[in-house]
Amino acid sequence: MIKINAPFIYKNPVESYNRAKVTYAASIKNNYRLGAAMSLRKIALYHSEILKDYNKALTYNDEGLELARKINNDSLQLFFNFGKGAVYGKLGFTKKAIKIIDECLIEAKAITNYKKRSLFKGDLYSHKAHFLSEIKPPEKTKVILENCIKAMKEYEKALDICVDPGYSNVGYYYSQLEMYDEAEYYIKKAISFYKSKKVLTCEFEYTNLSELYLKTGHYEKALQYADSSNAICLKTLPRNYNLISENYKNYKNVFKQLNETDKVTEFHNLELVYKDSLNFQKENQLGETAKYIIDKNEFENIKLQRKNYYLILTFVLVLVLIGFLIFFYYRNKKIQFKQQALLNEEKLEHKSSEITELKQKVSTSYNDLIEMAKKNDPLFISFFTELYPEFSKNLKKIQPDLTLVEQKVCFYLKLKFTTKEIAEYTFVSIKAIQNRKNRLRKRLFIENDTDLYDWIDRL
Repeated sequence: MIKINAPFIYKNPVESYNRAKVTYAASIKNNYRLGAAMSLRKIALYHSEILKDYNKALTYNDEGLELARKINNDSLQLFFNFGKGAVYGKLGFTKKAIKIIDECLIEAKAITNYKKRSLFKGDLYSHKAHFLSEIKPPEKTKVILENCIKAMKEYEKALDICVDPGYSNVGYYYSQLEMYDEAEYYIKKAISFYKSKKVLTCEFEYTNLSELYLKTGHYEKALQYADSSNAICLKTLPRNYNLISENYKNYKNVFKQLNETDKVTEFHNLELVYKDSLNFQKENQLGETAKYIIDKNEFENIKLQRKNYYLILTFVLVLVLIGFLIFFYYRNKKIQFKQQALLNEEKLEHKSSEITELKQKVSTSYNDLIEMAKKNDPLFISFFTELYPEFSKNLKKIQPDLTLVEQKVCFYLKLKFTTKEIAEYTFVSIKAIQNRKNRLRKRLFIENDTDLYDWIDRL
């Protein structure tokens, strides 16, 4: 998975932002337009990279660009144009963003300080590679790799003043070209670099290594690096649903190779959950795009002092059109939801009839349930829930987010199986079951001095 880094501008973003506002106000008061423009650059970056408020980021960026043009400062104009290209790409105007970045690459040759020039060109090439990979259908892998290598070479000239995504991206695209030795070398080089700088986490690199080891058949390593990536992603806000979904996809594919059907199903479901979250996130991004367009029209109307009333009419029509589009969109969603609900109901009825037929063939007595548990029968969970409905309900009341694996361990504990027996019947290690029991204590809020079996039995 390709990545681009936000510029490492602030050690304390909020403090820097407040200082930039103060500097901007003082510069305007003293008619110091260069200081005002430089302050607007920091303010725009804060809204883009920290707040993810792309509407305001573009507003401040455009205002700064206008000031840079008035004072004929080519360097500032270049940085503001790059800022606009980066935000356009984040809003989904990918081809427009690439065009702006190509123009900036031509103009970057005029930067005299080679470290600043290399750092700037490295950022440009990294962003270009990222946006090329976002085009549908995407550009060829070798074209993207070429831009990644250019970024890496430029970053290497300025390693003492930047955080480098070049190694990571080069490694990822070597992996796409099935050049796995080269891929592993550059991804691990990126991890070493980040750890030495102590400013970025390595979740992208861990996911890419997980995918690489999955392709090369090193399944234990694939799981290890997927675990490392998820450990970072699940405690970082806002969450990277795309990355988490990729990790669960890697889990699924590993267990598919190992023929562990239960785990394939479990991680497939988790992959779908986070893909749904990603789709919701993308819908919000489309909303941000529409918001920017509308706010941009408002800004232009105010700038022209409402001399052109046709713009107001256009703005209203756009709102009405968006309203109609939203109405039809949600109406179609509602229809699809109802259709899906009917389909799910039919599937449930069909499944129910299957379970009924199975119940006629298999006794639901306690001894039979024990046998099913010992065989790790796929229908064990369904039959247990039938026999102990109140137990299952009470368990979910205490912790609604219990996974199927965690529920299954609770069911075995309810049936008085020992740790060794559970490990034997579910084909995992004793240590793994002990870890799951310890995790269950935390998830179910059970005190350390409380006997787990007694607690489960009382439930």
